[in-house]
Amino acid sequence: IVCRIGVSLSAGFDSSSILALLPASLRNGATLALNYGTDAGGTVDERPLAQALAARMGVACESIDSNLYPGSFDQASWSPDPGYPYLNPYRPLKQAVYAAFEAAGVDVVLSGHFGDHWAASEARTLLHSWQGRR
Repeated sequence: IVCRIGVSLSAGFDSSSILALLPASLRNGATLALNYGTDAGGTVDERPLAQALAARMGVACESIDSNLYPGSFDQASWSPDPGYPYLNPYRPLKQAVYAAFEAAGVDVVLSGHFGDHWAASEARTLLHSWQGRR
């Protein structure tokens, strides 16, 4: 039996959809959303949008400072899991997210990671539809 659900939440379409489609009975104190970002420069910070969505859905949301887990392009340090679809320079950050879920007692983690890699792009789908006269 699943006791606690975690959602790795960005402001992106994939993870936002997962949270929005989670049954209301599961969007309670037993569900935790985690997102990440930093105040250390840059102009893109999805945390406010992700936190607003979590609040609207009635789910607690915590943030991790991504500046504490810098990306690395040293492939020797990546040590990828064979089940992981791609090597990822942000692996230390992802591991911190999963460690935070574990520390919070989360049993199941839902994410939109790589959701856009498994579907044809919108442009390709439109082209295919046009070519097939649909």
